[in-house]
Amino acid sequence: FYIKYVDDVSMVTVADDPLDGRMQAAVHQLDEWSKLNSLKLNGKKTKEMILHFGRRFHTNIIPNIVASGEKIERVNEFKLLGVIIRSDLSWNSHVKYIVSKASKRIFVLCTLIRSGVSTVDILTVYCSIVRSVLEYASSVWHCGLTKEQSLEIEKVQKRCLKLIFPNFSYRNALLLTGLERLAERRESS
Repeated sequence: FYIKYVDDVSMVTVADDPLDGRMQAAVHQLDEWSKLNSLKLNGKKTKEMILHFGRRFHTNIIPNIVASGEKIERVNEFKLLGVIIRSDLSWNSHVKYIVSKASKRIFVLCTLIRSGVSTVDILTVYCSIVRSVLEYASSVWHCGLTKEQSLEIEKVQKRCLKLIFPNFSYRNALLLTGLERLAERRESS
């Protein structure tokens, strides 16, 4: 008796021809290999996304990929390893996601502050559970941010430092802690 499980396989093709069949052939080959090895593709969890910025054709002329006889759903956005990627390569959804996720963790800082935990420890927790979310995989998405998106991310750190140091300006709190603005950290990494 044995169990096999594979998760998160990603495939990419680049082509000038919208009717290029290499991706369908690769999916068919993966499907056949899976069957031979007693695995099954989950068509409901499998997604297809097309990145196309030209004007010569519309993406709706491209046939959907088929796996195990099922049409694969075509999406404009999906999460890959914790990063939300959109077919237009904008980062709106990802920024909204990380700001929301990080903001939900601020309650931990509030609890620590109310409990009288040292500022050094609170800063360590901030860097560990809030800032880490705001910076995860930033080398992938930083260069594509708009100024507004960058400021939206920065607001979370500003809010956290205001909680920790209510009598200091953001600039002074950064100086006191030795922390950098998040945009500066992303630029230097």
